[in-house]
Amino acid sequence: MVPFLAVVSILFWIAVESGAQVVINEIHYQPAERGPNLEFIELINAGTEIVDLSYWHFEDAVEFTFPPGTSIDPGAVLVVAASPEAFRGHHGIAAFGPWSGKLKNEGETIVLRDGGGRQQDEVDFKAGFPWPTAAT
Repeated sequence: MVPFLAVVSILFWIAVESGAQVVINEIHYQPAERGPNLEFIELINAGTEIVDLSYWHFEDAVEFTFPPGTSIDPGAVLVVAASPEAFRGHHGIAAFGPWSGKLKNEGETIVLRDGGGRQQDEVDFKAGFPWPTAAT
């Protein structure tokens, strides 16, 4: 049985060891809350410099492109939501979005590319072991 709530946190040290700066940090798929779509993907800037996210985009699982002038400070997080309005209403903070597509509850691959099309991160998440199966 697939859990109602599955939040995947990517180990921060993997990003640092790989040399990546902006990485997928959290994937919230199949929310426990019924009603509005509260799926989201969180990015973190693990680097020491501001990163310009203009035209960076997700592909494969969902599709979303960051607008020109978007940046992320060192150590900061940024959320992209399926429904920014629902996300703000539930969590009280703003998010980018919406994206097109839907995260598959059984897992899939999410790819993050920069404005030049170079892959910056890729996460192949699953609904079961070794991924967390429920929020703690």
